[in-house]
Amino acid sequence: MHGGDGWHEEKHGTRKARKTWPKLHIGLDPEIGEVVASKLTTEHVGDETALPDLLNDVDVSRFLSDGAYDGQGVANSLESRFGPGIEVIIPPPKEAVHSKNAKRNHHIDVIARNARKRWQTKTGYNERSRVEAQIGR
Repeated sequence: MHGGDGWHEEKHGTRKARKTWPKLHIGLDPEIGEVVASKLTTEHVGDETALPDLLNDVDVSRFLSDGAYDGQGVANSLESRFGPGIEVIIPPPKEAVHSKNAKRNHHIDVIARNARKRWQTKTGYNERSRVEAQIGR
């Protein structure tokens, strides 16, 4: 008796191809609770790579995201598209060190002085939970 993969391999001499899934990148406006941007990609396209196309048709003054967007490419995309005045709230990883990005360095310093929970409250990062609830709906 064989499982599905074993049978397929025995009959055809190859392993069954792994199923791939599309990945949906979305941007929500937390004030109105609506999706304002979306992009469907393959599972191999990362968040940082999908961001420039996701921002094409929206105007953003505040960018609130999870740590997957913590990178210089994201900072460069946001600043070139919306200017230096955009408020960027992305939590740096626990082991983050200073870089060329002054806004990120400020977040690292505030977290080091006040702890991550206070940083979340001070920056409004806790608002992200409302966005997560909207996705669940």
